[in-house]
Amino acid sequence: MPQAKVVPPKPEGLRKKEERDSKIAAALTQLRAKRRADNKAKRAQILQRAQQYEAAYNTANKAEITARRNAKLTGQIHVPAQPRLAFVVRIRGINKLNPKVIRILRILRLRQLHNGVFIRINKASSNLLRRV
Repeated sequence: MPQAKVVPPKPEGLRKKEERDSKIAAALTQLRAKRRADNKAKRAQILQRAQQYEAAYNTANKAEITARRNAKLTGQIHVPAQPRLAFVVRIRGINKLNPKVIRILRILRLRQLHNGVFIRINKASSNLLRRV
């Protein structure tokens, strides 16, 4: 009768390492599942927000078309809304510039050639841009 092979017990360090690794793996799978669920919810929110933006854009577009048509029918003039934001780029250097223009460029944060800034358009800023 052949003798049964006796398996020696695992070393304590190896057993502890396997327990620690299994705990870490369980925590990692739980964290991944939570992240997956969070990302799914976040994507649903982003989609809903994008649909709201699209609906608002379409509504504004239709209102603009309706206003233009009504003005044409009644013989009036329709002035479309002006943009509220502009990206301004400096394309000219410092040679032969009026001191007032130099000052305006400094106010607009356009100190260097080929620098650009976003500027909110209002009456004052449009006058500055016109002057420059």
